[in-house]
Amino acid sequence: REQELVCTSKCSSDSDESECPVSAFDSVVDRVRDILTHRCRIEQEAPVWVACSGGADSVALAHVLHATQPQCRLEGLVFIDHGLRDVSTERMSAVRCAETLQVKYTEQQVSLDQTGNRQSAARDARYAALEAVVPREAYIATGHTLTDQAETVIQRLVRGSGIRGLQGIQARQGRWIRPLLNIRRSETRALGFPFEDDPTNDTSAYSRNRIREEVLPLLLRENTQAQEALARTAEQAQSEVELVTILVAILGTDLDLSGLPDEWVRTLTRWQYQVQLPDFAPPRSEAIASLTEHLTKGLDAKQFSIGNGIRATAENGVLRFTGDNDSRRSVVLHGPGAYALNNKVIKVDESDTKGQENEMESAADMFLDAAHIVWPLTVRPSRPSDRIETPDTEAGMTVRDALRAAGISWNQKRRKNVLIDGLGRVLWVGGIGRTSVAALNQHTARCVRVTFSTASELLI
Repeated sequence: REQELVCTSKCSSDSDESECPVSAFDSVVDRVRDILTHRCRIEQEAPVWVACSGGADSVALAHVLHATQPQCRLEGLVFIDHGLRDVSTERMSAVRCAETLQVKYTEQQVSLDQTGNRQSAARDARYAALEAVVPREAYIATGHTLTDQAETVIQRLVRGSGIRGLQGIQARQGRWIRPLLNIRRSETRALGFPFEDDPTNDTSAYSRNRIREEVLPLLLRENTQAQEALARTAEQAQSEVELVTILVAILGTDLDLSGLPDEWVRTLTRWQYQVQLPDFAPPRSEAIASLTEHLTKGLDAKQFSIGNGIRATAENGVLRFTGDNDSRRSVVLHGPGAYALNNKVIKVDESDTKGQENEMESAADMFLDAAHIVWPLTVRPSRPSDRIETPDTEAGMTVRDALRAAGISWNQKRRKNVLIDGLGRVLWVGGIGRTSVAALNQHTARCVRVTFSTASELLI
């Protein structure tokens, strides 16, 4: 921690190093103060919790943030156990850090979606757990470093990402902050705080680890400041995305694209999609190509299914996005009875609640207050504008946020179904769990039960 280095940010290049020594820790604290002010833009004495894995970066982050007080106020550390392996040594590192700094410590164990990308599932579950446990008025700080930023930019360059992908890791997103984005990983380790490494960082099974061990060292041999250069690329991309987003908003959604070059229309179409539908995965490339051709020619109205349950309408060069109203993927429930939706059967029953509390609590069904239902109900795929209106969720929460809070990835090939009422309010989202009788008003006399079963289950 007491390692000496030259404070190049405050001294001229021709200064005598012996006249201006500063500890490595103090240098890091100064640079973190700067990023907290200018890039994270958090208010003075803001409460902060650190997502602490017990590794060098998050442990160093906790110590550095503690030293920036009163600029920010470190309140606690959160350790996440993904349940994939023994993490007792990393846990003890996080506990030791909290005890040293005399701040609160808490830990959460998460369960992972076993389908799809495990790293992505772990990240979604971790973020959901942190959102749930950290007080809402506090910021959540993660230990992403300048080195992480460089690796991210390399990874996305290799994948052929455009300007959005090259933004890399952002210093602030909502209440999430990354105060170490101008600090190299080697610097956090050199501070000398005790930490425990995640052993999976040494495996070559993950592309990021291969970039870390093989690609980045080659770039550093070509340019010792390669990490800083890649991080600057990310910052420039972030500024340009912000500018283009503003320009797209100024152009509006009624822009006539007919007669413009194909590449311009293709780019603007993708940009409008990202601006209007930020919670959805990118559209299908082949659909965008067909849509672009129709727009540039200024032809009569035609609809294109572009993926994620979204339709794009091209009419006389003007673009519109709407939800996919394919009747094969939705069903209207007019009242009690049984309804078919693909291979599922949806049963709707109405009954008294009195004397059935135990049965209703244990059932994996959806319960609604019969007196307050606005018929008809509809089961359909979720849409970008959907916001949930149940007693179990925060008012106005989007489907994406609700899934994330439940530790479920929202960016999946198969979108979750929702149950809406006659006013368009979302009452239930598939995968989150069903509303129980406990969520109903204590004075509820009658309820409507909605049961979702597969056709094969009914034949057993």
